[in-house]
Amino acid sequence: MLRYLFFLVLIVISSPCFSQSKEPLYFFNGTDPQKGGIKTLSGKVIIPPEYKSLYYELGKEITEEQIYLIDIIKPTDSMNYWYSFKAFNRKGEFLYSPYWVDNGIDDYVEGLRRFVNNGRMGFVNRHGEVLVPAIFNYVQPFYRGYTIACNHCKYTKQRKIPGRDNNYKCTERYVINRNMDVLYTFNHNDTTLSITDSLITALKLPISLTAEESKVAKLLSQVTDIQKYVLDAAELKVPIHAVVSEHPDTKAGYYLIDLRTDVSLMSEHLSFLITADGKQIRFLTPSGEEMSLEAWRKEKGF
Repeated sequence: MLRYLFFLVLIVISSPCFSQSKEPLYFFNGTDPQKGGIKTLSGKVIIPPEYKSLYYELGKEITEEQIYLIDIIKPTDSMNYWYSFKAFNRKGEFLYSPYWVDNGIDDYVEGLRRFVNNGRMGFVNRHGEVLVPAIFNYVQPFYRGYTIACNHCKYTKQRKIPGRDNNYKCTERYVINRNMDVLYTFNHNDTTLSITDSLITALKLPISLTAEESKVAKLLSQVTDIQKYVLDAAELKVPIHAVVSEHPDTKAGYYLIDLRTDVSLMSEHLSFLITADGKQIRFLTPSGEEMSLEAWRKEKGF
């Protein structure tokens, strides 16, 4: 009897893991060969064939957690966001419209990606949840927990390429944190375009990690696979800063930690998911997909 009860407990505990397995999804064309949608392997349509695609091929399985399709290919508003992308979850539910930068969707930086809505910009996290609502004309990517948010902006169209920061001329610019607190307001003559280490120091912006966060960040910095990045920064005499953007919760049992260096000196940043004990570590790609350290090491040639 006890063995039977133990077996039932195992089923109950393990069942959520099986329920999270991905059902195969595919891009398909409708009656209009220029448009398509998403359906399951069994043929169930979860997104009708009303969109265009830059990322998916017919018959190739979609493995990502979020699906990106194009609604319109033309300037969609006064800020010229150009490509009207839409992000959906694997159930086919609309999440948000990601911002288009140069030749692709905006990367995740410190766990956040820029999105657009009615000519305004804000930030969503990697789960598709809005963290900073779209109330600004323009926002920079975050750096060490801060960003420059702008209003009263004009798209100058100096180059016909959307997503170029120098194409936006704004009369109101603020330094804000992830909680949308305004920590500094720039004057009209200030030419600062992005957050840097020197600006953080000059404005005396608070930068601190809790004891637990510092402990986990130290475990991450000691991983052999990460030492190449650390050595490159040391050679350039550039300090590395750990930025903790997420903590273990019901969605994931990981800390999300970005290793940042001054954006004016080393543009690359690395994102990792790590458990509190440091025993499980995953690399997080700029597009928000998880990758094993082994796969990341092979890709980087370490």
